[in-house]
Amino acid sequence: MKQVLLSISAFVMAASAIAQTSDHHKWYVSAGVGTLGNNLLLPHPTFNNGSLIARPLPAFNLSAKRFFSSSFAVGITGAFYKYDNIQSYKRLTNEAVPDTARAYEVSTGREGKYLKTYSISLECMKVYKRFDDVSIILYGTAGAGITHTTGYDLHDGSSYFPNSNLIVLNCLYYPQTPINENKFIADIHPIGIRGGNRLCWYGELGYGYKGIVNVGLGYKL
Repeated sequence: MKQVLLSISAFVMAASAIAQTSDHHKWYVSAGVGTLGNNLLLPHPTFNNGSLIARPLPAFNLSAKRFFSSSFAVGITGAFYKYDNIQSYKRLTNEAVPDTARAYEVSTGREGKYLKTYSISLECMKVYKRFDDVSIILYGTAGAGITHTTGYDLHDGSSYFPNSNLIVLNCLYYPQTPINENKFIADIHPIGIRGGNRLCWYGELGYGYKGIVNVGLGYKL
């Protein structure tokens, strides 16, 4: 009788552990931060003195998903990132033209873009595999939605000829061009790993509004 009771107790404990760590019929909320390269989202790269600028930019995201089975969930994801590639410059503009005053023309100014982008999307998650310890899973996510971007395009400066007898200034100032647009956006992170019971950690690899590498924390409600 004692062995039977012990067996029943062990079964109940194991079932409880599985229930706590499985996802079926549960909400899963998460918050993460990804990395974007500032030359990857615009049609032209940014150069500074002939070198490509590709510093990482953070992309923040929040998500709430509902598991409709133990391996499939659908939910809403919101994301935000700020893009700033405005650069100051000073350069010779006609150094290839010899023996003229124009060969010494120097341009100074600032140019680039400043953007703030918010997005909201419908996102799904597919669990590929649960290990013996069901708190560890391999999964992938994909989503699609819209973005709202505000900011401006900046190009202003002036040129002068310091080596001529008379310094000639040529002003090239332009007003900021405002940006206010909505666009379709997609995201796919086919490789993801998550660990933990109620409170979870995760890491994802892909491309889109969550960045290239996205890491964060999640919680099962």
